[in-house]
Amino acid sequence: MNTTRPFAPTRTRERVQLLLEICDDIERTPTGVLPWNPRYAEVFDDRTDLLRALQHHWDRMAQAQVDDMFDVSDLPSDSWHELAARHPGLRMILDRHQQAGRPVAARA
Repeated sequence: MNTTRPFAPTRTRERVQLLLEICDDIERTPTGVLPWNPRYAEVFDDRTDLLRALQHHWDRMAQAQVDDMFDVSDLPSDSWHELAARHPGLRMILDRHQQAGRPVAARA
């Protein structure tokens, strides 16, 4: 059941702030496991919502920092690998979910 919450300015700020805290924790102790606790449940609808937010965060970082994410063969570029090396915990979580056949899809 999706209990999508409205995105008022204060709510959006709270969501972004918590997401950045989660990313810091993920990088401090990179386990590859998607974190979840009652505090996250107050802001994110469910684990999939958090995973989508993490994927969106990755995509924004990639767009901001890397001009050419893929080379002509559609393989990740050196820039992509450098970004991934700076965020190993985040990549581990995103890669684990993709490898498990649960790619993160954008919200409809």
